[in-house]
Amino acid sequence: MSSPAVSLRPYLTMVATYSFGCGLYSTANIVFLTTVVGLDPSIVSIGLGAGALSGMLVAVPVGRLADRVGHRRVLLSLRLAQAFLFVCYPFIGGRLVFMTVAVLLGAVLAAGMPVNRAVLSEFVPPDERVKAQAKSRTMFNIGVSVGSAAGGLGIAAGTRAAFIVLLLAGAVSSVLAAYLVTRLPRGEHGAPAVRAGAVQPSALRAPGFLAITAISGVLALNAAIATVGLPLIVVRTESVPDWTVAVITVLNTLLVIAFQVPAARGSEDVRGAARASRLGGLSVVACCAFLLAFHNGLSLPVALGLLFGAVLTITAAELFCSAGSWGVSHALAPDERQGDYFATFGLGFSTAQVVGPPLVTLVVEAGRPGWIGLALVFLVAALAYPAVARFAEHLTRSGSSRPAPHGTLR
Repeated sequence: MSSPAVSLRPYLTMVATYSFGCGLYSTANIVFLTTVVGLDPSIVSIGLGAGALSGMLVAVPVGRLADRVGHRRVLLSLRLAQAFLFVCYPFIGGRLVFMTVAVLLGAVLAAGMPVNRAVLSEFVPPDERVKAQAKSRTMFNIGVSVGSAAGGLGIAAGTRAAFIVLLLAGAVSSVLAAYLVTRLPRGEHGAPAVRAGAVQPSALRAPGFLAITAISGVLALNAAIATVGLPLIVVRTESVPDWTVAVITVLNTLLVIAFQVPAARGSEDVRGAARASRLGGLSVVACCAFLLAFHNGLSLPVALGLLFGAVLTITAAELFCSAGSWGVSHALAPDERQGDYFATFGLGFSTAQVVGPPLVTLVVEAGRPGWIGLALVFLVAALAYPAVARFAEHLTRSGSSRPAPHGTLR
């Protein structure tokens, strides 16, 4: 007998509320610190980098803690901590306070992502989790877009009071998101607590899972092409107006919102997830081909056509790589260690966020040889992904008493 359907509306409302605050923060953050507080941009960059590093260091320990004491309890605490740190922002007056807040906030934001996924798994059946994650991603993008637009209004005002209102609004949205965590539905898929001597090892001791984490991290480098590579190309091309960067960003966001759920179909098991990730990697290769043909002497219509092709293919890469990553991590993460496994899987993406921008900048500087080299990296990763997925699945199943689900790789 199938389980009754559980409404995703409370969860999606929580995600939208949380992401609205994130959009406010991400828009106002750097401008507030540099223009209102008066910090040097290099100090701000160092602080944000330290925050990203702290997130990588604490995500796995917090994920393991959530497996032991309860995912909802830890997520509630993280949302409240985020609200407190947003409230601290208006009181930043120098480097030391900024560094402290940046490191703590980076840790809180990074630790919340895998715990959020683990909470979703508690009330959504396994074969519905990738679709639910896709809907969550869509709602997150909508919330961030609305928050960013609201943040833009505050920046236009340009006063300290306007920035404080934005940051306090982000704090309020975090408190509301924390409250909504307590209103999420209860289901029959809640994870059992981790016991001493559990069958499954921790994720950092699971070689198959680490392998799929690493290759998924390579494919996650596609994000830097959209956020760094394409804008750099636009501003360095004389025939293309700089405002094209905004058009590219909006187009990418709208396409992700419209097509993330359809792109995730069929990625519910390891076989489907591997197929989606392979397609995502090949889409990056196609994007590199468009950019290989791009050069400074092109007419405006041709240049825009190539950029449009690059945007479409890199967006397809984002859609399919995201779906594949959700599918394979959900399929291979044991129920009793989802916080641990999701946090470990996220390390591949965190590494891509650190390595991606400087790497893609070097590729743009190198020109055609750079794009050829990057295309080869993604081609190898895309073609190797199914074999790595089979390896990861074999090791995971051989060390688990769980029956292999339908659709696993043979």
